[in-house]
Amino acid sequence: MIHLFPNKIRLIAFDIDGTIFSSENIISEVYKDSIENFSQSTGIHIEMPSHDEIMLQIGKPVKTIFKNLLPHLAEHYRDKISDSVLQFLCE
Repeated sequence: MIHLFPNKIRLIAFDIDGTIFSSENIISEVYKDSIENFSQSTGIHIEMPSHDEIMLQIGKPVKTIFKNLLPHLAEHYRDKISDSVLQFLCE
């Protein structure tokens, strides 16, 4: 077996707690964009949760987050928003 870069990679670090890079602001924008896109595509007015409200939900499952943020919205609509977030994060 030929190693093209035998000494190039010495360390791979994972920053899962946000010590090096904080992704909370990015995910907050993804949530807001998903809500706004849903609202525009369906014509259903949704009051946008505040940044602080979204931050209180970080770390929970996505469907739980939208259940907490948008309790007045029917579950199948919340699921559409959740699915769009998950699709974006998996791309």
